[in-house]
Amino acid sequence: MKKKRWLTGMAVVLALFLLPVLTGQNYYLLHIGIMCCIFAILAMGLNMLQGYTGLVSIGQAGFYALGAYGSGLLAVKLGISFVVCLLVAILLTAVVGLLLGLTTVRLYGGYLALVTIGFGSIVQLLAVNMTGLTGGGEGLLGIPPAAFGSLVLSTTHYFYLVLAITIVLFLVTVNLVNSKFGRALVAIREQKIAANMMGIDVARYRLLAFVIAACFSGIGGCFYTFFAGSLFPDYFNLPQSVLILIMVTLGGAGTLYGPIIGAVLVTTGFELLSALQSYQMVIYGLGVVLAVMFMPYGLVGVWQRLMRMLSKEGKRIESGAA
Repeated sequence: MKKKRWLTGMAVVLALFLLPVLTGQNYYLLHIGIMCCIFAILAMGLNMLQGYTGLVSIGQAGFYALGAYGSGLLAVKLGISFVVCLLVAILLTAVVGLLLGLTTVRLYGGYLALVTIGFGSIVQLLAVNMTGLTGGGEGLLGIPPAAFGSLVLSTTHYFYLVLAITIVLFLVTVNLVNSKFGRALVAIREQKIAANMMGIDVARYRLLAFVIAACFSGIGGCFYTFFAGSLFPDYFNLPQSVLILIMVTLGGAGTLYGPIIGAVLVTTGFELLSALQSYQMVIYGLGVVLAVMFMPYGLVGVWQRLMRMLSKEGKRIESGAA
């Protein structure tokens, strides 16, 4: 079964790498593909916090903005290269995530959600009001495209780069989840008192999960910056944090593939429903309510339950025939 899953995964990856060829390098489809990858990175990071640790954060847009503006300002003001900007974005979000995590390490549920909402709002307000640095409401403009030395990446090349990074981060997530660290996070999610009695440092593991989620958002923010070419504070608002939360919940919190599936479905769905404008969030909000009510483990959970039912039915038929 494990070998079959890996073969399926390799087939999907191969199909994704052939996407530019199959679509004739269509810019619109490549744009959607790049944004799917960026949101998949954001969702995977939040999943480490929400899905595996059981902590609800509604401020990921704040870390997303930090990674975006941190890398964008370095590129525009100082002419720093793309690779260095990416490393700085990771470092910046890691430090801020560590500081925020230290102040919220003992908060749970609604209290943590409120603090993270406040954090995201503060970052957005700073981006709006620091006009001399960020450009304020007029935006940070003139961000150069990503380049490696003299090689400026085209949209197709950028798609391949973001896709490759998404795959690498997915493999990192797989290793983390299947390690002692991942098992400790699940134990904390299921019963933190029991986990503490087993010798697990609950505060330390929660803090590490918080930093990992922040770093993933910083990476997504940097890639968005060099793809968009401009940054506006209104983009990094509360609905953006809710959207990332929807991706994780819809796909399946606490699963490996759920956040990626959720990111792809929500991103492409948003494009299909773009004509509805403000009603988009209403539809997705309704979708989250229905998902929580009828699919508590998301689409991946429904699929796993269906496979288990089919497997049991197959075994029953075999035993009956025997």
